[in-house]
Amino acid sequence: MNTTTPSLSLKLAHVLEALDAAEKAGQPFSFGLVRSMLGKRKIILLPCVKSHHEVTIPSPQGAMDRVRVTVVLEITLVDGESEQQIVSRWVGQAVDEPALCYDRAITHALEDFLKKTFLLMAANDDDEAAPAQPSMIRRRPSGASIQSTQAAPPVGQEDEQEEKPHSSTTQLALPGAAPAQPTPDKPAPRTPPRSTQTTAVSKDTHADAPPQKEPLPALTEAWKASNALWRALVAEVASSEVMNAFEEALEQKHGVDSWRRISTDDIRACCKQLKKRSATTSDIRRISDREEFILTHLPGTPAGSSLTRLQAELERLNVAVVDQESHDAFMALYLEKMSAKSLSEVSGRAVIALMRKIRKLSDEERERFILRALKQETSDAA
Repeated sequence: MNTTTPSLSLKLAHVLEALDAAEKAGQPFSFGLVRSMLGKRKIILLPCVKSHHEVTIPSPQGAMDRVRVTVVLEITLVDGESEQQIVSRWVGQAVDEPALCYDRAITHALEDFLKKTFLLMAANDDDEAAPAQPSMIRRRPSGASIQSTQAAPPVGQEDEQEEKPHSSTTQLALPGAAPAQPTPDKPAPRTPPRSTQTTAVSKDTHADAPPQKEPLPALTEAWKASNALWRALVAEVASSEVMNAFEEALEQKHGVDSWRRISTDDIRACCKQLKKRSATTSDIRRISDREEFILTHLPGTPAGSSLTRLQAELERLNVAVVDQESHDAFMALYLEKMSAKSLSEVSGRAVIALMRKIRKLSDEERERFILRALKQETSDAA
């Protein structure tokens, strides 16, 4: 081993220092941030499932049984330069449908490992939040960039400033300069009109330097508590992909470029809406009311457990009154009408509206509704 190569333990200590510096700079924690820091130091992470245990949880008659899966995950940190290794074991558990539960348990073990190994839990823990969940760690929305920021002013009432337009022709402040002193032989230079002078300097300034983004607000304890509660409520019913999409949708709704710019009051208002909606399912409702509420805010349902449940619920409702072939034809017709190739491309509001409409119909009404749509399509084609 090259003696000049830092040991694996020393590299991990440097990762902790970098995370501490990122926290002080105001960067939000994310798995991508930790992955980047490990990759720069040529450290790879290798998970391996050593054992798993599955228990079936009986459901009411007619409902799909759920399972509880517990996995023991052995995680190895390998230094690509020194070939040193650190091995530890972590337990992950999840309760979900049989097809999804195993992967979710592994994900929970991985998230727990990252939180506790790199001391990320303190970033979002709060007594007011719901019971801690692995997916409560701050995730960076897809497409967003992590930016280092300087100290920023405390979080203000951003909802009051949300609708204020930002002019693209904002003029930069001019640096102070001493006026030219006239001499006996040389008269003072003529000063151009103020408006002309300001416009010329403003153009030059914009051409030389790009506009700077406003620093992100400082993290307050109240904001952290609201953020942790929001993530716990969403994680109870939705996957990380849906959480990221919901976060992006709320950012667009409030007209901000970062989740950090959403005020504490706005996050708590959303939490109140989520708390009003049940997170439980039944034989009549396979998707909880809270998950349906979240999906209605999305432009499309990301691939994952929520999309799987949507497809399964629509199939369960339709196949109860028509055959599988008719159901497939009905869904193909629906996608054609929505100008989409798959259900994930249809807005969440539209899909949930269709599911609720079908759910409200009796078996006979539902059968007539499906067959009438297919018959009408056949007549139009002829």
